[in-house]
Amino acid sequence: MSPHNGPAKKAQKIDALFHALSKHPLGSKTSGSNPKMSYLVLNPEFQRLETELRAMDCRRDHLRAQMADAAMRAELEEISTTTRTFWLSPEIRQARVEALAEKIRKRAQRRAAEMRRYGSYTRPGTWDKDLDDYQEPRYEEEASDGYKIRLVRDYGLTWRGYVILPEGHPFIGKHYEFFGGYEAPAGMPQSPQHLTYGGDSYAERGVYGFYLTNTVTPRDDETRYDSFNYYSVEKTGFSITAPNGSVYVDYAYMRGMCLELVDYFKGLAADPSVLSPPPAQPEPEPEAEPVQYFTSMRAPPARRAVMPQTAPASAVEPPKPKKSWAAVVGGK
Repeated sequence: MSPHNGPAKKAQKIDALFHALSKHPLGSKTSGSNPKMSYLVLNPEFQRLETELRAMDCRRDHLRAQMADAAMRAELEEISTTTRTFWLSPEIRQARVEALAEKIRKRAQRRAAEMRRYGSYTRPGTWDKDLDDYQEPRYEEEASDGYKIRLVRDYGLTWRGYVILPEGHPFIGKHYEFFGGYEAPAGMPQSPQHLTYGGDSYAERGVYGFYLTNTVTPRDDETRYDSFNYYSVEKTGFSITAPNGSVYVDYAYMRGMCLELVDYFKGLAADPSVLSPPPAQPEPEPEAEPVQYFTSMRAPPARRAVMPQTAPASAVEPPKPKKSWAAVVGGK
């Protein structure tokens, strides 16, 4: 069986689906926020090229994984050869041989599971050790005081974290937006993780979960090729300078985030006062206008000028007639 038969058949089904949608009466209309990308998704030529590119990428990743596995076997052979590693003591050589042999055994077990699930190997990256050590799709463990944590791998092999609340927890059934989201009441402490799962409308009551959007995925079989990723879905996650500042988050780190969320819910259970509405406060009385005092250092405000009172018209004497100049000289 070819290692990429599974993804190739899946790509053919996707190609047939989009080909049918392109002939639908509504297929030519854009339904997404990016009209250009909506056109490309339904474009037969673009879909054909994407199918071909995805099959090539799958084959390339499979060959890279085979090279990484062959390098481990070559390293084991080199360490086991005393003529080439004569500087190692017998104890150190034996310890390295046993550790590398165990690593090869785990890798072979994981490769068999990948072939059953995907039909090809996962490309090598910083996630190899985590994928070798934690091959099960789901892990669950007791935290403390009745709390449990759960870690689940999604299709891209990244982790999703969950916290299971004990029976009787006062916040069981609340929607996840209640814990620091849009529905958070006043005084609700912000959750340390951005919750995306939990509430009465979900299948499991008392289970709250989250996932990380800035972590790279070891497998990108579901990612679209577009101009935003320059028609490449490969993210190695070797450093913080990876695309979008992304890195791979392993089991140990995600487990620590789950335990941090457990402590958050413990604190809420210890003080559930946020569930009770605050008592109604009486309306404050209107404040009286403050009395202003003025000193010599501050001039008082300008006052309005007071106009003098005038006598009524009846009390005013009529004006005397004017005298001529001749009368004044004559003494009249």
